[in-house]
Amino acid sequence: MRYNNAPHHRQIATFPHHKHVKNQVKPLYEPSIEAFIKEVKEILETIK
Repeated sequence: MRYNNAPHHRQIATFPHHKHVKNQVKPLYEPSIEAFIKEVKEILETIK
């Protein structure tokens, strides 16, 4: 997973902010380091 703000996915509702999750590009509603860390923690909890 990675957060991105490169202006290359104009179809995303939160353009230019988006995130890459596996092989998908998704809207990024909260583009902050805090939101990223929270999301990573949530993912890690599901694989424990």
